[in-house]
Amino acid sequence: MRAVWCLGWCLGLCLLVRVATGAEIRVCAGRLVAIGKDTLSVKNDQGTCVLHIDAGTTIWRGEVLHDTSRLKIGDDIGARATVEYPGDELKAKDVSANVGHWEGVISKVVNKTVYLKFDKPVQGTGKVIFDAATDFRSCAFEDLKRDCTRDDLKAGHSLEVIGLVLGKRELRATKVLGIQNRWNDYPHNDHPRTRPN
Repeated sequence: MRAVWCLGWCLGLCLLVRVATGAEIRVCAGRLVAIGKDTLSVKNDQGTCVLHIDAGTTIWRGEVLHDTSRLKIGDDIGARATVEYPGDELKAKDVSANVGHWEGVISKVVNKTVYLKFDKPVQGTGKVIFDAATDFRSCAFEDLKRDCTRDDLKAGHSLEVIGLVLGKRELRATKVLGIQNRWNDYPHNDHPRTRPN
């Protein structure tokens, strides 16, 4: 049987992938409306999908978990599941709750909190909270010669971060992807991108 790949994103609803073995992988995204002993019900504009979970399901809500104890009704959920036949049951492999990917310019740093002005097209500002668990290992500073550190969190620097959305404009950072100086922070013609080799 040849592999047929059908990828389609339906406004946060279903991504269907048919693999050579005949197994289907679906993605279900929306608001968490019910938590059962071994199920999660996620509602969106297309309806409700019921995800069956077991000990092998990885759940992320600010950290990796293997149970639903930290999930809350109303969480924004994105899940990858396989379809179990003949009943079309969705068996969840990975479930993520309230993931935020924010980018913007740091306007102020106060202790372990950074205030961020969002990059366009997003309007407004947000608050990013850093703690001991925030991972800087995937982040390279602009010149790519060293890793980012907490000391690089300065007003005027650009920040790209992933974390747990705590509120409409508040995020707990779990992973820093990038910190960069703005162009104006460099003396004329001394920006890493314009230096002669």
